[in-house]
Amino acid sequence: MENKENQVQSLANSEDNASYNEHQKETMNNNILSSMMKNCFNPNAEPFKPRSRGKFITVGPTKISVNAEIWDAIATDHDHTHRLNPTPPINLVFNTMNNAESSSATNPLSYTEISQLLPSSPAFEIDNSRHFVFKRTYGPVATPEGVELRLRFDVRVLMTIDQSVLVENGAIRIAVNPKTNSCALDHPNGKIYKTADHINLITYDGNQRNNHIRIGKIWNDCIAFTSAGCALTYLVDSAGVRTTSEAVIRDWSRDFCKPVFLDDIQIPDEATRNHAATDYHYKVEKDGTETFKICGLRVSQAKDGMLRIQNNIIGIRTSVENRSVTMQLNGFHSTASLGKTPHMFIRHNERRVHFDGINFVVRNQGHSASFDEDNLLRIH
Repeated sequence: MENKENQVQSLANSEDNASYNEHQKETMNNNILSSMMKNCFNPNAEPFKPRSRGKFITVGPTKISVNAEIWDAIATDHDHTHRLNPTPPINLVFNTMNNAESSSATNPLSYTEISQLLPSSPAFEIDNSRHFVFKRTYGPVATPEGVELRLRFDVRVLMTIDQSVLVENGAIRIAVNPKTNSCALDHPNGKIYKTADHINLITYDGNQRNNHIRIGKIWNDCIAFTSAGCALTYLVDSAGVRTTSEAVIRDWSRDFCKPVFLDDIQIPDEATRNHAATDYHYKVEKDGTETFKICGLRVSQAKDGMLRIQNNIIGIRTSVENRSVTMQLNGFHSTASLGKTPHMFIRHNERRVHFDGINFVVRNQGHSASFDEDNLLRIH
C-alpha cells in the first residue's frame, strides 16, 4: 500500500517538473522575442530630428533620420516640377547600301542623314526650388536671339533666323550681321571691325614679343594708319604716302562682335525659336567630321576641332589647335593665326594690310608703307 502511494507521489512530481519546464521554455522564448523586437526597426517610431536644424526630413515611404543640410534637396517638401531631364544622345542610323550606292550624288556618305527628333531644351533653365542651372552641353538649343550650337572643344556658334552668326572659340570671336555688310573679329593678334563703307583694325603681338600697337582704317580708295603713341596719321592712296587728318578708332576696349551679331535682327517668339532649334540635319562622315545644317548655314567640325561655317555668301574657318581664323565675304578676306607663322592679314579689293607680329605693312594701288621692328615708318 505504501509503495503504491509512493508511485502516485512520484508521478505527480514528474508532472509538476514537466509543467515547470514548459513554463521555463515559454518564458525564455518570450524574452528572446522581446529582445528581438527591441532591436528591430520600428516604422511607427517618431522621426529623428537632426541637431543642425529644427525640422525632420522624410525620404520615401518611411521616415529615416538623415542630415538635413545634405538631403534638403530631395526632401518631399520641395517642388521639383521645374527640373529638366537629361537629353538622350543623338542616335545615328548607319546606311546599309554598298559602296557604289552610297557614293551616289544624293548622299555620298556611308551614313544616312537624319533629323534630330528630340525636342530641344532652352539654353538654360533655373530650378526655382534649388537654383540649379541646367545646360545642354552639345547640339543646338534655343536662345532669346535664335539658336546656339554647342560643339566639341567648347566651341559655340550663335545663329539667328536672319543668318546672323557669332562664333566663340576660346579667345577668338567672329561675328557677321544678317546683311553680311558688317563683320567683326576679336583675335589674340588684334581686332577688326568692318562696316558698310570702311574697315577699322588694330594689331598687336599675341605672343608678346613686343608692345607695338598699330591702328588702321581701310576705305574704298585709301588706307589710313598710325601707331599708338604716334602723333601723325599716314595715308596711302593712288598718289602715294602722306600725312592726313583722318581720324581712326583709338578706343578698342569695347566689344564689337556682339553689336554686329545683334545688328538689325528679328527677335523670334518662343515657338519660332524652338522650331529653329529642332529643324536641322546632322550627319557624321567617315573621317569623324560632324555636320549640322541649321538656320540656312552649314556648320561642320572636324575631328581635330577645325570649324567651318558657310552659305552662299559667307565663309568662316577657325581652328582650336593653332587659334587660326579665316573669314571671307563680299570682297573682304581676312586671316589670323598664332601658329608657326603668327600674323593678321586683311584684304579688301585692292587694299591690303599685313602684320606678322613685328612689321606692319600697308599696300594700296602700287604704293606701300610700313612700321618696322623699331616702330619706325618706312616707305617702299
